[in-house]
Amino acid sequence: DIFELREDNKKAKCAKAKIQKTGDILVYKFDKFPKKDGKEIKDKFPFLNDISGVKSMADFLLFYTKKDRLFVIICNLKSGNKGNSADQIEAGKIFANFIVSTAQRMFQEDFKEIKPEFIPILYSSVPLFKVPTNPRKIPQNKIRNYISNDSQTDTCDLDAICH
Repeated sequence: DIFELREDNKKAKCAKAKIQKTGDILVYKFDKFPKKDGKEIKDKFPFLNDISGVKSMADFLLFYTKKDRLFVIICNLKSGNKGNSADQIEAGKIFANFIVSTAQRMFQEDFKEIKPEFIPILYSSVPLFKVPTNPRKIPQNKIRNYISNDSQTDTCDLDAICH
């Protein structure tokens, strides 16, 4: 199965990520705003406005199981610069740990032994990180950089990177 993750911003130079997988997957998308009484709530944490970078978050979290292991792919889409990618990836990791810890608390039998393995990926319109061409040679905690622009969209094969 191949599917796409899309950036909602129409002006984005890197508007989509293409993902290939064989197993079940759960995807969280963070740039959708919740609604209350039919109106978008654009600022969920107004009390944090004075702290720079505190509301940074990865664009997507993908929870992927393979051979009784749980992989969390932290996916960011960047148009042309690395920006705050490191902060966004770290925030995604913290949120994913919260989700897994909650599942362990609520469903102890099923999740007691689960320890998430994190893999950061970055889609960008131009190369921002140098990476080997063989995905198995990249340590799982290092960012894998894929290209997505008007002429090319690389496919991230989850079965190849989740090893």
